[in-house]
Amino acid sequence: MSSDRLTVQRTINARPATVFSFFTDHDRWLLWQGVTARLDPRPGGVFRINVTGDGWASGHFVIVDPYERIVFTWGWEGDDSTVPPGSSTVEITLRPVGDESTLLTLVHHGLPLPALDAHREGWIHYVDRLTIRAAGGDPGPDAFVEAAPSDPDATVLVVTCACGQQWRGNHDELIPAVQLHGREVHNMPVTPEQVVAMAIPSTNRAD
Repeated sequence: MSSDRLTVQRTINARPATVFSFFTDHDRWLLWQGVTARLDPRPGGVFRINVTGDGWASGHFVIVDPYERIVFTWGWEGDDSTVPPGSSTVEITLRPVGDESTLLTLVHHGLPLPALDAHREGWIHYVDRLTIRAAGGDPGPDAFVEAAPSDPDATVLVVTCACGQQWRGNHDELIPAVQLHGREVHNMPVTPEQVVAMAIPSTNRAD
């Protein structure tokens, strides 16, 4: 199948180290993209993110070069996926612009042509959100999450930490995300039973 690539560039009013952290810190990544994720940002580490609440993109990290370059593979889980997990590659490069800004270049290659436009639209949307967030602003609610189709037979659960971080998903998605947050952010162990006890059913993905 023919494939092609897309490129998105933005100048961000933040230093490369700050922008880099939004690709290597689990909680910071979820501030601009995704409702829950499992991220192990080291070569060979897991990359798995539920982008809008209704489907998982997954692959693995290939290169993590502070504070210049990040490469990870990408694809969508599901039997009918035209971009299977790990079948394409996303490359992020960061270049300083003056003393306080960064030129971010995202190149996504290995995509089948029919998937190119949708991925271009998605990356423009999320890189724009990152541009605002990394500079210290608030991009607001994610319109893609609000517009995502919901499964009427699935129960969406919400867990909110005392610090304000929030996750949505099912128990299998929420448990590792909340445990990672508790360990890395609060230095506190969180048991699966505690995650289940905190989970509240939600009928609105944007609440």
